[in-house]
This record gives sequence, structure tokens and C-alpha cells, in this order.
Amino acid sequence: MARSTTRIGSTEYTTEGGRTTATNAHGSAELVNGQTYTDPETGAQVTPRGDSLHIVGDVHGGLSGNFS
Repeated sequence: MARSTTRIGSTEYTTEGGRTTATNAHGSAELVNGQTYTDPETGAQVTPRGDSLHIVGDVHGGLSGNFS
């Protein structure tokens, strides 16, 4: 399975094997597929969807990663 890493602000979202983990200076947590989370730094809405992320919002503070 391919591993995808996306950074929004200072939070790194890693997706692999249908699981997404969010990691920042406060620690890491596995996110639930289909549930929308608000990125604490940028306010972007992030929804894990299996092997991908759905990102909505004005991302101020940087966005990087592999996109398809």
C-alpha cells in the first residue's frame, strides 16, 4: 500500500492502508474515516476517506504533500 503524507501548517497527515494519522507538537492521533476535523492552526476542514484526504478551506500557513 502506498503511503501519502500531507502537511497543513505544522500538522502532518499520514495516510497508509486506509488509515490516517495526524501528528503535531502535541502528539498524534488516528483519525476516523468520513469524520471531518478542523486543522487547529489553519482552520482547514480535513476529512480522511480511505487512502485519501479531502481538504476544504483557505489554507494559510502552508500546504505540502503528494496530491492525486
